[in-house]
Amino acid sequence: MPECAGIDHADFSPDGRTAVFTCEFAGAVVVLDVSSHKVLRVLPMPRRHTRMGPQDIKLAPDGSVYYIADSDANGLWVLDVAATKVLRFISTGVGAHGLYLSRDAQQLYVSNRHEGSVSVLDARTGAAITKWRIPGGGSPDMGNTTADGSTTARPPAATRTTRRFSKSAVEICRRLSLRVVPGSRFLGQCSPTVV
Repeated sequence: MPECAGIDHADFSPDGRTAVFTCEFAGAVVVLDVSSHKVLRVLPMPRRHTRMGPQDIKLAPDGSVYYIADSDANGLWVLDVAATKVLRFISTGVGAHGLYLSRDAQQLYVSNRHEGSVSVLDARTGAAITKWRIPGGGSPDMGNTTADGSTTARPPAATRTTRRFSKSAVEICRRLSLRVVPGSRFLGQCSPTVV
């Protein structure tokens, strides 16, 4: 799709009629009609980053806005639910990349890939709650949250480690073996480090 160089991620409108795709190398998003597959509009971000621009996108749990991670902007663009205008910007950290919701949909986790941290935001308001830093740095990439919601995992790009974040500790798990460590949901050996 020429108007959306570097299609990266997408999410759907609350009614499922439209999909919003991020265009990493165009510094924009493209809105498509799901039934016809036609482009409805291309919406440039207020500052168009075209090296590592818009990355991940998530609809807020209440369906009110979209959050768009922009790695080069170091934060999130907040897009209205109709996907017609950018409402504001939320600074999170260097290299904002992946977006994941807590299982109870109360928190939004933002992996700040070039800073070695994960920002925790209120999923409805976008207000900052805390920031988890990876001891010794790191590059948290995409990830997810465990089924019970107690832990969020962010494997860093191009390494053999997984970072597990909880409210009280960070475990850096090296995927060196194929045995499961007792009490761990990940392969490899883990050593806890207090945040």
